[in-house]
Amino acid sequence: SLIRTGTYATYQKIDITREDNNFQMQAGPSSYTQPMSARKKLKLSVDYEALDFDTDLAQVGETSGNILLEEDEPLSWSLSDLPGNLSDWTIVVTEGGGLGGTCAGTSTSASHYHVHKNILAVGPRKSEYFSHLFLSTTSFVESNNSRSTIELEPSAAAAFPIMLDYVYNIGNLELSTEHAIALRHLSKYFGIHKLFVEVANFIRRDLTAETATFYLKEASLYCDDKVLRVTCRICAANAETVNLKRFLVSFDSEQFLLISSFLKLFVSSEIMSTYVAEYFRSHKEAIKNPCFNDLTNNKIIPRIDSSEAIFFLSLPMTKVLSSNESTHEPSLQNRCIASCSKNWKSVLADPIKAHASDSLQLPGSAPLPEIDQLCPLVQVKLLQSALCAADAALAKKDVETRDIVSKKDAEIRDLHVLVKDLQEIHCDIMERERGNKLSN
Repeated sequence: SLIRTGTYATYQKIDITREDNNFQMQAGPSSYTQPMSARKKLKLSVDYEALDFDTDLAQVGETSGNILLEEDEPLSWSLSDLPGNLSDWTIVVTEGGGLGGTCAGTSTSASHYHVHKNILAVGPRKSEYFSHLFLSTTSFVESNNSRSTIELEPSAAAAFPIMLDYVYNIGNLELSTEHAIALRHLSKYFGIHKLFVEVANFIRRDLTAETATFYLKEASLYCDDKVLRVTCRICAANAETVNLKRFLVSFDSEQFLLISSFLKLFVSSEIMSTYVAEYFRSHKEAIKNPCFNDLTNNKIIPRIDSSEAIFFLSLPMTKVLSSNESTHEPSLQNRCIASCSKNWKSVLADPIKAHASDSLQLPGSAPLPEIDQLCPLVQVKLLQSALCAADAALAKKDVETRDIVSKKDAEIRDLHVLVKDLQEIHCDIMERERGNKLSN
């Protein structure tokens, strides 16, 4: 210790003793007592004197008398801001329709996660989002009250504690089909690279025909294009197993449009048109929405399955007549009529013939075919196109028949020539035999 006297400093021996938790500082004739009020009030959880060792009993290099240490609980996040937690940031998670937007949630319930900035922003499992937020010199709104409010989809909100456990390195990461896509979304949004890699590897192993529909639903919720592409391919290859047509009607129109943009890559246009038709049968209110034009345009279903063409033609004229004039794409009505014309016999002729036959046997009891329920203008266009197609088919058949007749005539002429040649050969043989008999 240094004691100053005037302008000169003199060093003196200072005796320091401890009496009743007070330090007695003695220097020459005077003394100074510094009370340790804070330390006196503090009661430590460990009796350090009891943990000390006796030099007479513990020799150098001896291990049998080692002091056993009790492990403290690791630093962790908490749902309650307890004094001992020493958290310095709060994350408020609300459930809503936002895809991870940092806005005040409209949900009445919210979860408050009390966390530590040094854990979130530093280390191999850090969040780049929070690291940038905490280290940035820019003044963010969150920094004013040390709080971030995040609105998440329900599945992401449920997976949020799992993400925090991973960042805090608490226990082993146990992934499941239920939380995989939500954790993939969270790891991308918060920039947790190691978590993203582990989840991606799990999805590669877990994505099968049995789990594809769940992944498809979750991936469409988070607009995850890469997972959507893979799941659509698997679902298309196992359409009957997963009952894809019925499963697709469970989505809202925006999700179904997103899925269709990938599904069309793996199924024919005709099959895709059956999915679209089934969707609008189950969601008649969606026919009035703008998504109808997006789902029935030439890019999604350029060709219509003949079994669904009449259904589309029965929809309001303003819908089926719409077309993209800038690219001169054919309207839905024209594509449906073309499909019916191509298959005029099965779509038009056979049902009309069957209806006429039933009407003759039981007048008034036979149900009208779907074509009778179309507006007259569409009926005329449809029948005209079908007649033209039938005429072209008959003309083609006539040409084919004439070709066949011509070939048969040529074959008959060849046979006549062959018969004549055989007759001449037979006559020559008979003449030779008679000549041989006369010479004998």
